Amino acid sequence: MFLLRALIPYILVLTQANVNIRKSGWLDRLVEFHRFNFINDLQKIPAVQLKADIVPAPPGYIDSEKWDFPSVIRLLSLIRQSEGLGPVRRAIRHALQSTRRMGIKDSLKLFPSLKKHLPNDLYYEIEESVEYYNDVNTPKYSENKTLDDAIILVSNPVEARLPSAMISVNLLKFVKLAMDDKLLFKFCKSLGCCDSCCFRYMGNKKSSVYENVKTAAEKFQETIVPDSAQIRSNLETDTETDIVKPLESGSKIQNDPELEEISGSTTDKMDVDGSNHCTANIASKSMENMESNGTTTKDKSNPVQPSIDLSDSMPPSKKLKLDVCVSCLGVLQDSFWDDTFAKIKEALVKKGYECKTYTCGLSAPISTILREKVITLKIAEAFSDYDPNIYTQLKDAWKMSFRQKVSEYIDKSFDIDSPLLIMVHLDYPDDLQELEVLKKVSPILFENRNRYKRRFPTEFTRQSVEQALEDVKLETLMSSGVQMDAHGHAQCVSVVCAHAPAYLGGRYIKLSRNLPQTPWILKKQRVLPNSVEEIIFKPLAKIFKFSDGDVETRLKFISAGREDVDVRCLGDGRPFAIEISDPIRQLTNEELQCACAEISTSGDVVVKSFSYLTKDDLIQLKKGEETKCKTYEALCIKLTHSKFDKETSGEVKVTQEDIDFINTYRNTEPTDPVRVNITQKTPIRVLHRRPLLTRTRQILDITAKTLPGHPQLFLLRIQTSAGTYVKEWVHGELSRTYPSLSHALSADVDLLALDVTEVHLQWPPIKG
Repeated sequence: MFLLRALIPYILVLTQANVNIRKSGWLDRLVEFHRFNFINDLQKIPAVQLKADIVPAPPGYIDSEKWDFPSVIRLLSLIRQSEGLGPVRRAIRHALQSTRRMGIKDSLKLFPSLKKHLPNDLYYEIEESVEYYNDVNTPKYSENKTLDDAIILVSNPVEARLPSAMISVNLLKFVKLAMDDKLLFKFCKSLGCCDSCCFRYMGNKKSSVYENVKTAAEKFQETIVPDSAQIRSNLETDTETDIVKPLESGSKIQNDPELEEISGSTTDKMDVDGSNHCTANIASKSMENMESNGTTTKDKSNPVQPSIDLSDSMPPSKKLKLDVCVSCLGVLQDSFWDDTFAKIKEALVKKGYECKTYTCGLSAPISTILREKVITLKIAEAFSDYDPNIYTQLKDAWKMSFRQKVSEYIDKSFDIDSPLLIMVHLDYPDDLQELEVLKKVSPILFENRNRYKRRFPTEFTRQSVEQALEDVKLETLMSSGVQMDAHGHAQCVSVVCAHAPAYLGGRYIKLSRNLPQTPWILKKQRVLPNSVEEIIFKPLAKIFKFSDGDVETRLKFISAGREDVDVRCLGDGRPFAIEISDPIRQLTNEELQCACAEISTSGDVVVKSFSYLTKDDLIQLKKGEETKCKTYEALCIKLTHSKFDKETSGEVKVTQEDIDFINTYRNTEPTDPVRVNITQKTPIRVLHRRPLLTRTRQILDITAKTLPGHPQLFLLRIQTSAGTYVKEWVHGELSRTYPSLSHALSADVDLLALDVTEVHLQWPPIKG
């Protein structure tokens, strides 16, 4: 039995990762080592052939009772059990709970995805002299197997009775491991990131994390990882036998120089020079040391060298301690928020908003875009399965972390849909200086921007910086001289508070024939003293305490069309809306009724009611301006005899034949809802503000009647499509409108007075 125990124990040497397996405890050490080094290194190679040799244990390592062969069976079958969800340590231990000693034949039954000599899959290569596989009926590979079936299996050499064996893996890229968040967090910390930025690069988008970032970061502060100094010491000792001293289980590592080596810094300043690549270098350095000592992994004749612990002789590694985050420049660090809070409160008090909710926005230094790019590239270099696109945007993380504390400070609750926006502008002193390196990264882009300065007045914008960094590589950024030292933090330079516009809707009735809709100013001189707009604005300006300048900039009049100065608008009135920019509060129903009453006392304009609108309601108003139809009443005069007059030498009168002709006149089919189609050139009287075009318009209905006691006059009631010039249709304007009423009667006809009696548009919109 002793002889068997002396001859059969073997050591599995993973030559690609240079990790040795021996007594119990190797599993914990391998798991911790592989978290950052082993699997990460292998996954960088798109297609790699991993070879595992089983070799006899050298003298001094023959205590077979402590060999963990069941663990070897599932050494690299980690994904199978974890399904990409849990840490590797938990996956292995879960796998070992049900593991028994088994041979290759039983292993093949357990893992059907293993097959013999099939391409692009896992298979065994056994020495020709070994005939153990002759009776193995290998199951055929099923295309329905998922990536979870991609398993690397190391068989138990005791049960298999094999002196040596080798397994190979093709297309290792199929094997995927879940990102270790704890290691990624620690890696970001080693780069100089704050806790919030660590969560950003982990792709965390939970508001609860950023609201209580210190609490969320507690479980990431200390991670059980291998001491790289100890790993290096173990790798560089026992080189003649290629044995690695196991890590004592349960030890916690406070300092990890290898992470600092990967991040490119072991000093208090971060160097983005980035000459260090992922911890694959650990294995290569170890191999170089072995070769320099004249030993190899297959040199089994040399005696075992004593293990030398270098951890005591090596100086303690320095932790990166920065007051300012190298990624966000302090934007997410609440220790720099006091000044911002004060500016926000000052701006709100000055404006006097009564809104109980708010939302916020951020204008961060542009150089943070460059810094984010450098850090994501360094993370992607260290972690092969890291997706640089998963990180949370700075403005989103800031909003989630900032809103809770500022809400308490200003006594308002956060609401993403709030009409009150607080915009914070942050500036960084070295912003433009840091961005100068982009001229080396993308020289053509910025040469073109400098060439067309009128088109691109600002050299560095967010869009130009993002464009310059779109496909850049880390090596290019490093060679350009990117500096990641934070010289101070981003400071709040201004806070702008603005309330979303409020919209009031209603209908106005115009009673005057000497009142324009908007102020009539000609050559900087007022033609008429008042207007519909000014009459309606006056009580609103009084309620909001607007100055004359505020009225011009903060009140906007919007209407569904307009009438001429001498045209009245009767009936229900013309639909209109008022846009109130940056209102400090919402008016009550009582205040709106008081405003309507004051407007109506003018004697020229009547507004019966106001109602609040949404911005989408304005679309209906502007659309109605082009699609609505209107009804007019026109007082017309017949100036010459028509084609129906029998006597052409007598007094001009409106005859019944004229009225009958007008009431039946049409130039369309009887079934057509349109009575008359006309074409109109832009009237001469509006050419100063409208382009010269020929437009097609429709007369939908016409009725006429005489006026007793006024033989030359007749009353015309017409319904037209939007945009019809009724005055020009009556008299024809020198045939610029055709056919006109004058042309149809073969007489000169003119219009004396015109009223809009109805605008066919549902306004204000009915809610609910």
